[in-house]
Amino acid sequence: MNERISIDLKTFKDIPQVIAKLHKNFRLGILTSNSKENVEMFLKNNDIKNYFDFVFSDSSIFGKAVILKRLLKELELKKNEIIYIGDENRDIIASKKVGITSIAVTWGYNSKDLLIKEKPDYMVGSPKEILICLKQYNFQRKKLGS
Repeated sequence: MNERISIDLKTFKDIPQVIAKLHKNFRLGILTSNSKENVEMFLKNNDIKNYFDFVFSDSSIFGKAVILKRLLKELELKKNEIIYIGDENRDIIASKKVGITSIAVTWGYNSKDLLIKEKPDYMVGSPKEILICLKQYNFQRKKLGS
């Protein structure tokens, strides 16, 4: 993975522009089971590293819900201050267990059909639709300590 990231791994189409726009209104972070070093290298190579406030890497055997709870506690965030955007059914499952809003994206790891079965709060078919979804449902800017 480390070799591929440093050579040729690119973002999906429109992701850099969407992330730049999201950064204007939201605090962005990444929760991953990949190594923090790999993720930071990927972000740097795609010129989007500065848009993210944190990369939280954990591959707990207890699942993503446990990791999400730990992240909320460490960053002193409330459940209503988080929107979890993910491309796997386990992202949706974890969001529901923790009680936070989920947006499923259909261009990633799991198929649209598999994501639908888990009933995410919202589902989008392109990166730009994330912006539309957030605007349509009037999600508000949340910063630590505010």
